[in-house]
Amino acid sequence: MSTTGYLIDATTRHAIFVERYGHGRYNDLEPILNDMRDKLVARLNKENLTDFQTFRAQALLSDIDDIMAKSFQQFELDLTGYIKDFSEYEGGFNTRMLQGAVKIEVDKPSIEQLNAALNNTDMVLTQASGSVQRMTINESINQFSPKKAQEIRGLISQGIIAGETTDEITRKVTNQVNKRTKSQARALVSTTISSTSNQAHTETAKANGDVLRGEQIIATLDSHTSDICISADKTIWPVGKGPHPPLHWNCRSLRVMLVDPKYAIPGLEGTRASESGQVSANLSYRGWLKLQPKAVRDKVSIKKSYSLQELAALEPVTFL
Repeated sequence: MSTTGYLIDATTRHAIFVERYGHGRYNDLEPILNDMRDKLVARLNKENLTDFQTFRAQALLSDIDDIMAKSFQQFELDLTGYIKDFSEYEGGFNTRMLQGAVKIEVDKPSIEQLNAALNNTDMVLTQASGSVQRMTINESINQFSPKKAQEIRGLISQGIIAGETTDEITRKVTNQVNKRTKSQARALVSTTISSTSNQAHTETAKANGDVLRGEQIIATLDSHTSDICISADKTIWPVGKGPHPPLHWNCRSLRVMLVDPKYAIPGLEGTRASESGQVSANLSYRGWLKLQPKAVRDKVSIKKSYSLQELAALEPVTFL
């Protein structure tokens, strides 16, 4: 097996750590949302909303806005801090991983390069509808709070206008935070952590472009993989070019560095992880799927196949 198998193996194994790290950071952040929910409910319970006057409604909504502003600000600050620290760690990991595959000394991207990527390189996220969102990691974090606050405030305002009781409104707010807000917060954390890891990979690849012949996208081999990731799987791109995971919210795909054979350490081996066990690193998603039992194949419904031209159009933009 060539260094490609070794790097696919090392990268996909590391992806398990990245996913767990994202889950862990969400678990660290979830108490902020729980505290916000409890404070909102406590403030709502101070009012008899069945006998409400305009000036009291304005005071209530002002207090609600203040509670959410403080909570979401803390959420943003903590997540941004986690991402910055993780970016530096991932730069070191990718450098060490590549060093284990080549004969010559490799370069580690600087903290300045990693921070610039976080601030200036957009994520290109394909939606279920086929539309594409472009935003940097910081933009995605900054957009999250006002949108979620507006949703919760809207529930309360609508409840007041409709004459709902305090219990009815608090139940709606509790349900909103526990389900929609938390679900989307979890997706935000998972996706931005994944993007941080992939951006550190990209910066490492760019810093060592002279020892690479390109990069390859690797999708997760299971029945939950998206259409776009299935299409992108095993495609090869010039260093730093083409689509970069995450390709959608909660994406698990990766880019793997392909070493120029003249710099490769001989004798390295590796396999590729799948939900059915380790398989050949040369196996594509579609090749893997053909080998699965009918029960697994029936779970996968590929509605759209993306051409190389469509995938190339998803290349991130770096804003200087």
